[in-house]
Amino acid sequence: MNKKGIDPLEIMCYNTCRLKLLFALGIMSRCHSDNIYAAVRSISEDKQYLQIGCMYIIYDDSEGEAAYDIISKVKNNLWKYQVPTAILSTWRLTKHFDSIQCKRNKILYVITSNVRNLSFLQKLRMSAAIWLLLSELESRNLEMKFSGLDVPFDCEFLVGRPTGVDDLVVITEVFRVRSDQPLQIRYFGTWSPTRGLQAPVVGLYRRRSSLEGIVLRTAVMNQGHVRIAKEVNNKPVKMEGYFSEIWYTLEKALNFTSEYIKVANGLYGADLGNGSWSGVIGKLVSGEADASSVDFIWSVQRSRVVDFPTATQDSKLSAYVTPGSLELSWVSFLRPFSPALWALLAATILASAACSWCTEVMRKDLPPRPTAFLLGSFSAFCFQGQPTTPENPSGRLVFLTLYLTAVVLLVCYSGSFISYIMTHEEELPFRDFEGMLRDGRYQLGVLADSAPVLYFKLSNNSVLRQVYEHHIAPYKASLPSTMLQSLQGVCRRTHFAAFVPVDFTPLALQRLSCRVQRVDRAYMSAYISQALRKDSPYTRLFKRGLHNIMRSGLMEVIQDRNVPRELSNDDSDFDSVSLNELVAIFAVLAMGIGSAILLFTFEHIFHRVSRKQCNANS
Repeated sequence: MNKKGIDPLEIMCYNTCRLKLLFALGIMSRCHSDNIYAAVRSISEDKQYLQIGCMYIIYDDSEGEAAYDIISKVKNNLWKYQVPTAILSTWRLTKHFDSIQCKRNKILYVITSNVRNLSFLQKLRMSAAIWLLLSELESRNLEMKFSGLDVPFDCEFLVGRPTGVDDLVVITEVFRVRSDQPLQIRYFGTWSPTRGLQAPVVGLYRRRSSLEGIVLRTAVMNQGHVRIAKEVNNKPVKMEGYFSEIWYTLEKALNFTSEYIKVANGLYGADLGNGSWSGVIGKLVSGEADASSVDFIWSVQRSRVVDFPTATQDSKLSAYVTPGSLELSWVSFLRPFSPALWALLAATILASAACSWCTEVMRKDLPPRPTAFLLGSFSAFCFQGQPTTPENPSGRLVFLTLYLTAVVLLVCYSGSFISYIMTHEEELPFRDFEGMLRDGRYQLGVLADSAPVLYFKLSNNSVLRQVYEHHIAPYKASLPSTMLQSLQGVCRRTHFAAFVPVDFTPLALQRLSCRVQRVDRAYMSAYISQALRKDSPYTRLFKRGLHNIMRSGLMEVIQDRNVPRELSNDDSDFDSVSLNELVAIFAVLAMGIGSAILLFTFEHIFHRVSRKQCNANS
């Protein structure tokens, strides 16, 4: 009783309770029926504070019918104010908890003050609801009340305790960072009849932004953008790579450390069909690890057994093959000009030779033979000089226009031919998955126990399913276990196409013995995320931490530092012409030299025979 002779609990029933349902419901079993209406009115006016949709009042049925009658009247009046309310005993709550649903927002469970033993909560998934408890216990006694009860990190459990001074009620929230950690009792706010509720307006994970230095068992492996940098006694102690640096940033932001667990086989993980998984996913499913800093592809099958906080990267996986070299065919030298232009060029040579011959005929009685003028016109297009310079202006004009025409045509021919050699499109065995099916020879080197295997196997696209049936499933026993092995398989095996993330390939180029080329239209898109064990109490905290890193721009800085842009196999931007590309040119040269030698030999023999005949006749 206070100085005015009024019970503080009655005052709480009569005055406005801004924190939705917290105190009024907690004391219903001790309020008189005449005060119920005022309590209901104050509750209904502020029902949006905790963003709940339904309310259940929990009582201990061992306290008798009196407590139930009072709570029943409260429930009936709450329904009048469109506050969905029901009454449950602790026994019924335990039995039907998983089947209780609310169409909007979370369910609020109000534990009345007559419930003295909270052990029944241990059997429930407490994070699925909001819990309100009124208690007169001090903090040290409150720890005893919650002894043996794990209040998860992501559970909203509020406790109101009257102080006995000016009707002030102190509100605290309780939770455990981990089940083996001491109970955390944090100040939340106060309530009084005169000032109402004084509480923070920030969200749950701004109030609980620290994991208090706990150690998380983190599964890792040498794969993709996660690499083991240092080991002690075959146990990883230092990691490097894009996603490892993101993990270190999370450690600092959320205040936790990691105990690394190495996955020996280096597999991401696949469903083994008996409820267990292989690889890193298997460590999370079995409970051997709390989290993993590995870069997982987000898939529906995996999301059923682990939690993905948020997608940290949009990735693209593509097929890689060895490109074929450009070998010039015998007609490659004719491609720069169209047939019509070649015909015009021949006609120009003939016409210029005829013009030159005509000018000489008009000046001389015995002009040179026409073949000499024909060779002279042809030599002009080969930029060769003339044995004699025309003396008449008309002849000189013919050769002037001939050389100018030859210059222009040579520039056009050279530019087109060089461009054809240097900027040709890579000769690939296929351009997309349909082309792979038509080719029929290639194995698609997806990683063993990886998400792309299921992507092709369960796809709604018939082409992708056929790729799995013909180019993956027959080789399932020999699928590569790492991305580097997949790329190296392109160099070591015939008819093998790697299938790896595009942003990983630049990291592996220096370790390849051949040149690889991406098949642009043979790809899949994916979201990349780190993972935590299923229903982890830290999933939403990690999501908020990753979003903060993204909003700050730090994610782009980490990515630029660890993920190089896609490069060619040669560090130089200059692409040299290979011998294979010009073998036809040297073949023409060799044929020309050989023909000249044969012709010279024939002429030499002919002249010797002719000389002998002349000597014999003389």
